[in-house]
Amino acid sequence: MTKNEIIIKVIAIDGGDDTIQFQLYVSNGTCSSTIEVYGYSDLVTDFGKELTEFPVDINHKVIFEHGEKDRNWACFVSLTAKCIEPNGKSILDIEMINYGDQTVKHSSAFTMIVEPASINNLGTQLANWNPKNNSELSWPNV
Repeated sequence: MTKNEIIIKVIAIDGGDDTIQFQLYVSNGTCSSTIEVYGYSDLVTDFGKELTEFPVDINHKVIFEHGEKDRNWACFVSLTAKCIEPNGKSILDIEMINYGDQTVKHSSAFTMIVEPASINNLGTQLANWNPKNNSELSWPNV
């Protein structure tokens, strides 16, 4: 069985405006991607809260997006939790794009197969995470 994993690390905190530089690593055991984004301590809080209630029904989707699919932005990150079968079988769609110059640009898109309870666990971790007090969040889907 492949190992799904999400690790979010705090790289730096700007003391002036509390902007945080995060490093996001996501893997489904076969494909993986790492990207750096900037945000505040509540960057993933609302996404986490919504994941704790997932799934409401077969059509329920919970989406986290940061940045834009536009070269005027530094990057784009999208994580989408959704059901794919009436029995609750679920996936987490991952898309990450770094629009940097030729030395750092990359894009990736892949899927994790996940149990709803595992998605709920990820949600709880994200909703309760304070990156100012704990510099790393790690979610293994075992």
